[in-house]
Amino acid sequence: MNIDHFLEVERKNKLNSCEINGIHYWTYNRFKFWNYNICSENMHFEEAHDKEKLSFKTMLGLIYYLLFIKKTVHEKPVLVISHNRRFFNGTAYECVYTDDIIKDKYDAIFFEAPYQFKHLKPTVSKEIFYTDGIIIKSILYVKSFKIFHKKEYSKLVNTIKEQLSDSIEELKSVYNWSATPDSVSKNCADTVVRCEYEKKKYSKLIGKIKPKVILEVVHYGRACMLINEIAKEMGITTVELQHGTMYKEHAAYQYSKGEKIKQLPDKLFAFSEFWKKCISLPIGDENIVVTGFPNFEKKLLKYSDSVRKDKRKTVIFISQGTVGKFLSELAAKTSALLDPNEYRLIYKLHPAEYSTWREDLPLLADSGMEVIDKRNIDLYELFAQSDIQIGAYSTALFEGMGFGVQTYIYNIGHYDIMLPLIEQGYAELVTSPEECAEKIKNSNSESIDGSMFWKRNALENIRKELDSIINKSEG
Repeated sequence: MNIDHFLEVERKNKLNSCEINGIHYWTYNRFKFWNYNICSENMHFEEAHDKEKLSFKTMLGLIYYLLFIKKTVHEKPVLVISHNRRFFNGTAYECVYTDDIIKDKYDAIFFEAPYQFKHLKPTVSKEIFYTDGIIIKSILYVKSFKIFHKKEYSKLVNTIKEQLSDSIEELKSVYNWSATPDSVSKNCADTVVRCEYEKKKYSKLIGKIKPKVILEVVHYGRACMLINEIAKEMGITTVELQHGTMYKEHAAYQYSKGEKIKQLPDKLFAFSEFWKKCISLPIGDENIVVTGFPNFEKKLLKYSDSVRKDKRKTVIFISQGTVGKFLSELAAKTSALLDPNEYRLIYKLHPAEYSTWREDLPLLADSGMEVIDKRNIDLYELFAQSDIQIGAYSTALFEGMGFGVQTYIYNIGHYDIMLPLIEQGYAELVTSPEECAEKIKNSNSESIDGSMFWKRNALENIRKELDSIINKSEG
């Protein structure tokens, strides 16, 4: 998949300038349209997250948070929009991107949405404002608006259709996109109504908190985009922490030069220079700051000298929701070609796959492989125990390389973003179970040097940058 024409259509038709009532509806949906519509249809992607179904029990949980959890906020110097997919550290659930930075240093309040319709507790983060109420009420608001304001909603859809029809038809012809102007326009109309409602709510909250800096993890989530807009209006600096792979076909990190996007963060803190070269964000090169990733560095120090628990050659498959079906088939078929007395074969599920993998990945369930489907097993400890890792384009592969693990890339999904690593000798490509098994059998025991992906002294680097922002705000 080549994103160049997508960006050209955006630039030519000024799609990121399209707005109604101040809501740039295309910008809010562009990542979804590209990744979960166009790419998914062409590359047969699955959804990356939120596979768990909304049961009666989880609905009760959401209602509980809506009715009974604290809804007040007060002034804080730092507002953190944490990642809702928390990891268990042995005693509590932590946001691996933000908690280390905040802990024992900053007086902060966290905004957090539910993950798979619930919240993971207890948490490392001390003060959390759960945004369930805003989310649920905005969904209900959109539904009621479409019922009680039919004419206004219909006019909104038609206006958007007039603005987007030519662009949609061009994208359909280039990428064989199955969408229609009607479906895209209705999607965007819903976005306008929902964002208008949520922006008022977040504006009121941020006005009470009066933060000097806002730290976020996924800038292209709707809440973060709205908060970035609000922050610019209020003169508050927003900072995104890199949380995953960034590459040429990742729409959230690719814009045409000269675009002005107020939904973007003011600054991005990147893992290393390698990642900075992979993106095109119109926020100014000086605002893309190389800092490193504190959690990775902490885990590397903790596990790098750990004693091997199994003398067999250990191979770990790194799953991700988008390509889990295909990777699990590779793993299951590869395992059948290897002697279990000589090889320890591990399949590390993505957290979003934990609850449904036995139904969704039947070959894996019958393979006899060691499947990791619980949060209490640390991926980094597995890296320290592994000789070889196999995956498609997950961020975890870069972390494995940071541990020196030999790497094979399966040619599925966006595997092409890993081609530079293959060309530079950091990884090898595999195309079938037979080839995969053969490479495993013939692999040597030499580790690779993956330090180029991770800048050192990450915690100090990030805190130094944040202190500078806060001091400027106070000055």
